[in-house]
Amino acid sequence: MRIALLGGTGFVGQALLRALSGGEHEVRALARDPSRLSAPGVEVVPGSLEELPAALFAHEPEVVIHFATKQVDQDGSGFQATNVAGSERLLAALPESARVVLYGSSLSVYGQGPQRGEREQELPIRPATALARSRAAAEERILAWAEARGASAHCLRPRFVLGRGDRFTLPGLRRLTAQGRTLGSGAQRFSVIDVDDYAALILALAAEALAASEPRRGG
Repeated sequence: MRIALLGGTGFVGQALLRALSGGEHEVRALARDPSRLSAPGVEVVPGSLEELPAALFAHEPEVVIHFATKQVDQDGSGFQATNVAGSERLLAALPESARVVLYGSSLSVYGQGPQRGEREQELPIRPATALARSRAAAEERILAWAEARGASAHCLRPRFVLGRGDRFTLPGLRRLTAQGRTLGSGAQRFSVIDVDDYAALILALAAEALAASEPRRGG
């Protein structure tokens, strides 16, 4: 596959780079700071969502994996500029060769409902936080782009992703435990996936979507 990766310095992005470093695919990865990103067989392209370089798409990628999202509002500027406006800029810049877009979203777009006993595609989108609302808005833009282009778009919605390089989820759970707190009442069930397994599934989905005879749109 010819792949353009955005968000390669992030938690999931690093796992994707580990999975892609064998040289089986032709990969270009965007990095605001190229010194933070290194993977054998992957070409690093300096740039950002704010200033997307044409070089990122010079190899005419078929698959675009978009994990360049803002997860924590450390500067108080909100999530819209990166997660929504940034996704809009990306979609506007994609070449005709792009046939599959995979977007790193989250189960948080469903809000705080029970989320049990229903098919995922039938659950209503009810984001309850500013971050979740920005993710849902980005999903909406990406799916609309796919509909208009006749391309395939998949919004990936895991709950807890753990594994090598995790700086937030497991450390946060440890802090809660140390404070004598629990996550929920004890009756809840949570989905958990290892980040390297997640990366492998993402690439398998990309290959499957690319090989499909008919363009597909899915959540």
